[in-house]
Amino acid sequence: MSLTRQLRDEHDRIRRRLRDWDDLLVELESGVRTFAALRLKEEVHWVRSEVLPHLDAEESIVFSLLSERAPDASATLRRLSDDHAQLRELIAQLTELAWRRQLGTATNAQAQEFLKTLRWRLLDHIAREDGALPPLLLQTLSADEDAELLQRWQKQIASITAQPVSDSQSPTPSLTLTDLNGRIHAWLDECLLRHLEALTACHRTLPKAMIERRIKRAGNRFSVKRQIKLSGRAHKKRGGE
Repeated sequence: MSLTRQLRDEHDRIRRRLRDWDDLLVELESGVRTFAALRLKEEVHWVRSEVLPHLDAEESIVFSLLSERAPDASATLRRLSDDHAQLRELIAQLTELAWRRQLGTATNAQAQEFLKTLRWRLLDHIAREDGALPPLLLQTLSADEDAELLQRWQKQIASITAQPVSDSQSPTPSLTLTDLNGRIHAWLDECLLRHLEALTACHRTLPKAMIERRIKRAGNRFSVKRQIKLSGRAHKKRGGE
């Protein structure tokens, strides 16, 4: 494993996750409030816990090294650093938007457009890095330096991801009654989703034989009820005669 391979692998993981946003965009367009809001919150958590640490590691390890070793690449590094600043701003805005969406003060359409913008910007940035960073690293690093920087990268990522991730940008402000009501509804939505997931998991793990027995018992009960009903009808008919 090399630092170049590490970068490409992480970029590939980010691309795969961003492709999964197609489903979320459809949910937002369909107007399913509960599940779309919770899914949006999950994606914000992923961005803050996976993408932001990746940007931090690139700046502290890759950009700092190349700025010393490859002065001719200063314009490229400046462009990539500007991309990072813009992405951080977009992520901060998405974090706020996801919270307002769960409170009901932001619309699905707003969330949908913002996700499209962030995805496009992030994919565009990754493509730019894939074209610029690997050649520079291969020209600059010896095998020993590459191994040392890879170790630093993995250590930094592990230390950042081990810390709890906050999904908010600032301390919680004083709540109004509207905000409190929104939080209560958001909490109820999350409880409902967890309950549905638990029920789904329970049904998936239910043994096939048990399901078949239940179906058979239900069929027997229906058959008995049907026979009793038919018997009652026949008795009434004889009584009428």
